[in-house]
Amino acid sequence: MSTQTGFIIRGETIREVLESARDAVYKNGQRIATDRGEMQVLHGATVILENIDRHTQTIRDEDRYPHWTKADETWYLRTFVRPEFGPPEDSRHEIIFPFTYAWRSRFHDQGWGHVLKLILLLQNLNYSEVPFTRKEDIDQLVRETYRQFHPDLVLAVFNWLGKQNLQEFLIEPEQLKRILNTTRRDLIKQIGVQFNPSQPHAYFSTIYVHLDSEEILEKTPVYESIHVAPVFDRQQNPVGFDIYHVHHPFYADTVSQLEFAHDLEWGREIAEATGLPLRQIAVFTPRLYLYPETKNHIHSPSLDIQSYLMTNTSGYEPARLDIEQFLGLKNYGRKVLQVLDKLNL
Repeated sequence: MSTQTGFIIRGETIREVLESARDAVYKNGQRIATDRGEMQVLHGATVILENIDRHTQTIRDEDRYPHWTKADETWYLRTFVRPEFGPPEDSRHEIIFPFTYAWRSRFHDQGWGHVLKLILLLQNLNYSEVPFTRKEDIDQLVRETYRQFHPDLVLAVFNWLGKQNLQEFLIEPEQLKRILNTTRRDLIKQIGVQFNPSQPHAYFSTIYVHLDSEEILEKTPVYESIHVAPVFDRQQNPVGFDIYHVHHPFYADTVSQLEFAHDLEWGREIAEATGLPLRQIAVFTPRLYLYPETKNHIHSPSLDIQSYLMTNTSGYEPARLDIEQFLGLKNYGRKVLQVLDKLNL
């Protein structure tokens, strides 16, 4: 059976572009079974929010916030996207995430902040070595750290660096801090400062290869990369910039409002730094999904914004997590065995 690809979907408001995306999937998509239930999918789509600079001041709230309220979206940005959330080694977080877009964009460090967090926790627990040779050893460490550090990150750091490297950092943490200082970047601020219209585009990826590619993290960023490209008039004068991002997968429902929200947030900051307006946001996705029940209306969220975010990122509130139940999960046990193979080499 042949698959039609190459759909371009446009709109001047978030409501309009999501309605157009929903209709395109409903009319042209294939029905498939997924781990989230039956869905329809459109292969190879570009979803474009256009003419942003013309309509910023005139869009009605119901068109700008078609799913989540403005307060909900602001909470999402403050909790998951903005730099005020703090770096990964910070211990103030009320929700424990395996990743945030704040970490991957404003404190981008290829994962070294998570390494420092684990080393600091081991020091606070009076570990002088890395004596984890059995599942019971790792289970106990998770019990002692889950209120501050996601168990998936404990396992991912072990899997990445192994026992010898972690042992060295535990003995000499200043070496680790030097690595972190040389790798950490605020990529949004960097784009704003270094943006040069004579260059084809600025780019960064949210993917941490060492952490994201070993199937240890239950959830990894679906927003994979961002490109910021200048726009010129006929005299080749820069008149604005576009944001392009790769998203895998993309949904023609609630979550897409939030994905446009951080592009608009980052675009606003880049615009302030460059003096150029954001013109459009184009999202490239190999698969655009739609739940069949949303075909006749914009899908209203069945969860509050906090529950929705935690569900889609494997985040949790420590006070509500049954850690013994978590330690008994089959998938957690699989990951521990994978990590022990690395630690015991």
